[in-house]
Amino acid sequence: MVQALTLRENIELARRYGNNPKADIEELLEKLELTKLQNSLPSQMSGGQRRRALFAVTMVRDPKLILADEPTNDLDNHWSQKIVDLLEDAAQKGKAVVLVTHNSKWAGRADKRYMMENSTLNII
Repeated sequence: MVQALTLRENIELARRYGNNPKADIEELLEKLELTKLQNSLPSQMSGGQRRRALFAVTMVRDPKLILADEPTNDLDNHWSQKIVDLLEDAAQKGKAVVLVTHNSKWAGRADKRYMMENSTLNII
């Protein structure tokens, strides 16, 4: 995110360069409970709020491929569940989602799982 822009400005900028210039910013802000923070700078948000804001910036672009490296870091159990649900929903809608996690609960929800161990990638 651009530190000098508000959350809303960051989302609008991302949407402009994404795959869906008409993506519904209001709906995304509501889903992630960020509406009240839309005029805040990233430095004015908590770690968890920034994590959700980054997720909003990613999702508004309507990417075909989502690379999510530990997307639930800095989030409580409620928000971790919500983010994984949204990623799973994106996958069900035809998006390719690659989730890197140390959390076996989230990994267990994947269609395909791989484990990196001793510099070797194993199918599990």
